[in-house]
Amino acid sequence: PLPLMRMKLRDFKKIFLKPLQHLNNKKLESDLSKKEVYQLFKKIVSGIHSNLKKHGFKKQGTNNSYRITEEIYQSLNFQKSSYNDCFTINICIRPTYWNRPEIAYLLSTRRIGNFETGKDKWYEINSNTESTIEHITKLIEKIIIPIFDKTQTSELIIANQELLKKEKIFDQSVVLFSAMRITDKKLSKKMLTEKVNTLEKDDRNVEWIVNEREYFRNLSELVESEKWDEIQKELDSNKVNFYDLNKNI
Repeated sequence: PLPLMRMKLRDFKKIFLKPLQHLNNKKLESDLSKKEVYQLFKKIVSGIHSNLKKHGFKKQGTNNSYRITEEIYQSLNFQKSSYNDCFTINICIRPTYWNRPEIAYLLSTRRIGNFETGKDKWYEINSNTESTIEHITKLIEKIIIPIFDKTQTSELIIANQELLKKEKIFDQSVVLFSAMRITDKKLSKKMLTEKVNTLEKDDRNVEWIVNEREYFRNLSELVESEKWDEIQKELDSNKVNFYDLNKNI
């Protein structure tokens, strides 16, 4: 490059000023207020949700898009970072009859960035919302929806359990409850044994652990005795709890 002191005015404008011309009527992203960033985030969420309607998704609250069948709840939870102007999407697949109706168990162990880069990538919130909406929508349609389509029933969850285990989509207890739903004794027994053994290794005398041990021991006995009617009744009661806690579904 030319030494600065010998540089002609036209060269100075070409090299230093021209790249800044597009900012004359545009606020620098770093100058965006928290309110402006939040409004952009809402616009991105709304745009992606609108694109997903054709795939059967409905809006839940401000930051959730979901699909639900008689047995399976699938959702995309949009999460804005508390530390910077970025966001991610939590991927959730779970039976409505799982014994965990709490909101915390609607979140998964994977985020959408894992599917694109293999890492926990977060996406920048800036004024170029259309590009972000298009990119995330394509990512969901290419990768997430095919997985969702393979998990719309208990039978499909069992049939695709190896894929879901590989993708780390959800807690393996979801497979256990799906196995009990379709009365698969062999798989139910295997997973219940593993669950009970894990709980028994935890010798903490904490109420929730004690209750969990008792709960899964009882289920194990019911499966061993093939008392499927009682098991289905128990699963249906979990379903009621799920809907009661998530009335806006």
